[in-house]
Amino acid sequence: GALIGLRGVKQDGPCPRINWGDGPAGVSFNPLGDPQDDLQTYNSWGIADTLSWSKGRHFMKFGIDLRGNQLNTRPQGNLAGTFMFTAAQTSIPGVNFVGHSFASFLLGGVNTASVGVPLNLEGRTYYYAGYAQDDFKVTPNLTLQLGLRYELQPPATETEDRTSNFDLDTIDPLTGMRGAVVFAGKGEGRTGNRTFVKTDKTNFSPRIGAAYALTDRTSLRAGYGIFYGANVFNGFSSVPFSRGFQGTNNISNPLAHTSAFNWDVAGYPGTTVEAAIDPTAWRLGGVTHWDPDAGKIPTTHQWNINVQRQVFETVTVDIGYVGTRSHDIWAGDLAQKNQLDPKHLSFGPNLSTILRTDADAQRFGLAKLPYPAFAGGQLWQALVPYPHLARNGIGLTTYDAPLGKSRYDSLQVAVNRRYAN
Repeated sequence: GALIGLRGVKQDGPCPRINWGDGPAGVSFNPLGDPQDDLQTYNSWGIADTLSWSKGRHFMKFGIDLRGNQLNTRPQGNLAGTFMFTAAQTSIPGVNFVGHSFASFLLGGVNTASVGVPLNLEGRTYYYAGYAQDDFKVTPNLTLQLGLRYELQPPATETEDRTSNFDLDTIDPLTGMRGAVVFAGKGEGRTGNRTFVKTDKTNFSPRIGAAYALTDRTSLRAGYGIFYGANVFNGFSSVPFSRGFQGTNNISNPLAHTSAFNWDVAGYPGTTVEAAIDPTAWRLGGVTHWDPDAGKIPTTHQWNINVQRQVFETVTVDIGYVGTRSHDIWAGDLAQKNQLDPKHLSFGPNLSTILRTDADAQRFGLAKLPYPAFAGGQLWQALVPYPHLARNGIGLTTYDAPLGKSRYDSLQVAVNRRYAN
């Protein structure tokens, strides 16, 4: 900011970002500058302890496994500002091919602008496990390995509960439609809970293995176990959605052919609007919905069986089958919860029809417009589950929907030769 003489933004650090609108014949430029200047720290800790006990034909193990993961973000992005220049500020109303975004830039006429308002978040996940295992030599030829593990992985939290959720059943006070923003934590307008989903407390993991010597040169081995995925941070956000906890500092331009401000004269004149616990905060842009089953942990069943044969004194051959089946894999992209029901495709081109009155809606079998302010929306927007999002061009992302599945089967062959001097 200081180098280009721009006041009202961070004076040291990255260059402000300059975006260009299209000029005549669609000619434009690539953006300049990148105001991102973020710090993210990933911390983890673990405590594990094992007790081993051997008695007779039994060799037993008992243990605990405790872990914690942290993602702390200190965003400084966009403190230098993002500025949009368009051809409108140097064009003549009603005259084509006049004006250019670069000309508006040279004159300092900004169309829209924004400056970031930092929100420091501190995400936390925890893992608790305990297990017991017994290696039991049943006979000289047969050994069994029997074990049981229990795991508990609560949903991620934020240290000050600065996380929110687009709840699909809460009534939006602005439109009267289903779907509004709810907020974690204690206090007015908040849910009183730290998370939006329940913890899965059913994660027992049996482990069974057996080894049997068929002859002095041939052995048979088999095993089965259940394994659970890890609930750790995999991205750049401490929480999936924090709407309502971060202020904004934006300048829009309601007039088509004038500048919102001149950055050569006044610098950036915007002011910060403080965050608010507001269920209608979906209006600010794309929203994230915690899937009600997001507390489920991805589960994998794994089994194997193999035969090992010593064919020569120094050569063994191992032939085995390995299989896995996984379910409840987190795959939010599969949960498009505001998509059009295929049965409405029968409307064909009429789906883009503009609905201005209740009578327009009734022509297509609707009782009325979804809500009064919907007037001017298209038919398909009225038919999706959450019309107020579609009408305003707002996307709905589903977090950790356990809809994924996978399957793996393999034949594995290994030949091993032992070398000796």
